[in-house]
Amino acid sequence: MRIWIRMTLFFLFLSSVTIAQQAMLHLRPVLEPLYETNYRITEVVDVRGVSEKSIGEVYYTKIHKAPVVFEKELSDLILKRFQSEITFPDSVERDIQVRLDMLNVWERLNSKTGLYEGRMDIRMSFYLLTDLDPIYLIRYGNRITYQRSLNGINKLQDLVTEYMDESLSFFDSWIKTNGLEHRELAETVELRMKDPVRPSSMDTVFYNPEFPLYWENFSAKPNLLSRKNAVINTSFSIEGNAVLQQGNIIQTLEFKVYMLPNQSWVKEPDDYALNHERKHFDIVRIVVDRLKARLTTMDLTPDNFQAKLNEVFFDSYREMNKIQEAYDTQCANGINKDLQQKWNEWILEGLRGDWTNLVQASGL
Repeated sequence: MRIWIRMTLFFLFLSSVTIAQQAMLHLRPVLEPLYETNYRITEVVDVRGVSEKSIGEVYYTKIHKAPVVFEKELSDLILKRFQSEITFPDSVERDIQVRLDMLNVWERLNSKTGLYEGRMDIRMSFYLLTDLDPIYLIRYGNRITYQRSLNGINKLQDLVTEYMDESLSFFDSWIKTNGLEHRELAETVELRMKDPVRPSSMDTVFYNPEFPLYWENFSAKPNLLSRKNAVINTSFSIEGNAVLQQGNIIQTLEFKVYMLPNQSWVKEPDDYALNHERKHFDIVRIVVDRLKARLTTMDLTPDNFQAKLNEVFFDSYREMNKIQEAYDTQCANGINKDLQQKWNEWILEGLRGDWTNLVQASGL
């Protein structure tokens, strides 16, 4: 969180402007834009939690105070002024929400000097609007102290206008200076996928079409109570790293397809049973290939890419489990040789990129 504070001293000597014992303030749009931006301000929200229009009271006689009010709803006035001060290209996609957190004025009479001492506090927060919740960016804060004579009430309007404008200037400077360093302000997401052939070890065998599995890779002690002749533990994982480069998110994904020897076992090894277990490993490879294909066609934005990636990853895990279950159920764990032969063909097609029969057989 960053709060910018500046103390300023003002001496006010302008004529008093009160209407029905109210100090009426105005906030007008400017005639020409001041900033060329890559964002637009689409919303101003007044979150002060006040039910009255007054932002405080100031003296209009030596002993009486008048409330300070605005001619219209303050959030609408700020929005129109800010929008008049910026110009942006039609293609801009950064929508900014401004929250008015604080605006108040307070005065007292200094009996020694005969002057009225005042203080104005202003605080505004800037948020990036997304498809989900707004994302906090930066906060502007200021406390202005002043002294004035009795005839200086209308200077309050100049103070409010000046520091409203300064809050926008502060934000514009911040986003142009620091915007490329903030992930929330990224404009695009680029996926870079890595799926290399990895060397295996005694603990982990990575998928390699040049080196298929052998019974030596099944090193766990068999479960003698199980009706199955063999069990293979296969899965996949994804490791990700996101970095910000020139305002763009580069999301790197590394895929690993593997089996765990110390959680895989066999009772009576033979070539037919080995083929069945190998196909379980092939299915995982196919699931990852399908996942990569989905990722290449996904429309990812900076505010939704993490949620979408998590969603598609979990969908692929569920898909893997469903295909594996259909494979074992239909083949009766390899006992049904006719269906085993069909699955052999479907899985081979899947490895070549044709998933039609495999998808239909699995009920996906």
